[in-house]
Amino acid sequence: MSGTPCRTKGESMSDQVETEKEQVDVEGFVEYYREDFTRLIRFLIRKGASLSEAEDVAQEAMKCALLKWPTIEHPPAWVRQTANSIFIRTRQKSRREREWWLHNGPQDDATEQIFDIEAQHFHRMVKELPTRQRDVMAWTAEGYTPTEIAGVTGQDPGTVRSHLRHARQALIRKLDQQRSDAARREASDGPTQGP
Repeated sequence: MSGTPCRTKGESMSDQVETEKEQVDVEGFVEYYREDFTRLIRFLIRKGASLSEAEDVAQEAMKCALLKWPTIEHPPAWVRQTANSIFIRTRQKSRREREWWLHNGPQDDATEQIFDIEAQHFHRMVKELPTRQRDVMAWTAEGYTPTEIAGVTGQDPGTVRSHLRHARQALIRKLDQQRSDAARREASDGPTQGP
């Protein structure tokens, strides 16, 4: 990942260097890293990242956390917010590169094989949700309440609850539709024959 994703808005490079010079509780950070790294990867996957994307973004967010460790009050929320920002920037850059490639790259079957396709059924359904609903589902899966999510994301708690309700309803509708489709297919194909 290029650039300096650890800098916050309005922070200069010299501010970042000063923060890095502060005494860092390395053991505390290492303990936190071991406890939360895998959960952070799951959070990013729930937001729509592939496993490799999630690992890269999680690593970058943890690097940022180490640099800012003395100033972080609530590490899980801070790291997830940082990872979310990195993920969004990475996706935007990837989208621009993909669009360039589709317009300027070779036009053959290999082009379609460039992009990683997630195989997990539920993951695909969550990825189809609108961005805000997908984000709220990812935070909720991490154990955050709507009020906590609102505090971290800057949204109104009622808005977060609304996104969560709509996301759950959409997922239930999709599951019901898939079950109905599967039942129709089974009915039209007849019962499965045993050996």
